[in-house]
Amino acid sequence: MPEAPAPPVLRVALSPAAAERLLELRVRRLLAIELDDLVSVDQGATGPLEGDLIRVWIDTPTPRRALIEVRRGSRSVARRGLAIADFPADVAARVVTIATAEMVRVQARIDEAPAGPSQPNDDGTGQTEDAPFAMVPSLDGMWLPSSAPGGLFGAGFALEHRAGITTQALHTSLLIGEGGGQSLRWLEVGATLGLRLNLAERWRLTLGAQAAGVSLSLPRATTVDGLATSGNEWTARVGAELGLETQLARLTWLRLDVRPGALVRSLDLASNDLEAPHGEVGGFALGLGLGLVASPWQ
Repeated sequence: MPEAPAPPVLRVALSPAAAERLLELRVRRLLAIELDDLVSVDQGATGPLEGDLIRVWIDTPTPRRALIEVRRGSRSVARRGLAIADFPADVAARVVTIATAEMVRVQARIDEAPAGPSQPNDDGTGQTEDAPFAMVPSLDGMWLPSSAPGGLFGAGFALEHRAGITTQALHTSLLIGEGGGQSLRWLEVGATLGLRLNLAERWRLTLGAQAAGVSLSLPRATTVDGLATSGNEWTARVGAELGLETQLARLTWLRLDVRPGALVRSLDLASNDLEAPHGEVGGFALGLGLGLVASPWQ
């Protein structure tokens, strides 16, 4: 069986005022008793900083108050103040020791790696844990096989929140298309609820459901569904999202996704174009995207 890791080393230092008020030797002896099964108490107040070290600083800025600071390695300092105004020296030492031991136990049971670059997660893929937020600029396209124009191209942007394997995102895209005697400007704003599933090292699959509102600009259309139009109309799109991501850097992924869906409102268009007086926007819609998933906030 592998040997158990050595316990952390506890190094205690008292200010001159605390050493006089609490008696340093008493504090050290009580801490050794309280923490006998958890740490190894160093006999000195100074020494090398290497190894797994928990440092304790005890001060009494006034005879009525004690201040305790505990720090393990490079982690944040834990602080606690105690009122010891009415205690004799032996009782004050006991109160300060018990509080210090509680703080040391918390630090001694923190098993994460010291602060530094994020380490690979434990799923065996070599991938790193996601940051909670990400932004996704992308090149987008939309294929509308039963519409005119049938192809739209442009750019998109999404802001994602990740919790576990789930993703919640808000997205927008601006697409432009020409064809079939019509000109179309497509502005979409929507939301996605999805999952991220690891496939292999540096590869993962994304699955999700999408819903979006779409503002349409149809400058060549004179009527929509038989009614005169100003050229500004609306529809909505619902569908799914299926993506494949590959990891480029610790918090950066390249994503290729397809978004099959449909428009919930179809528009019958008429224009003054003699070659294509009628057209339609509606039916099946297949979105495509190539984006960069980046997490500037960590």
